[in-house]
Amino acid sequence: MLLAKTSEPHPKLPGTVHSAVEEIEAAGGKAHAVVGDVRNEADVQRA
Repeated sequence: MLLAKTSEPHPKLPGTVHSAVEEIEAAGGKAHAVVGDVRNEADVQRA
């Protein structure tokens, strides 16, 4: 699981949670994008 606070691109940071998943999978890994807040227990449990 890859947990990020948003799926929208940030003007100062490259990529999104979804492009990160694509890179992980292109390298042979497995990943699933989840949008949430790591400080929120419910979001972490959902991930």
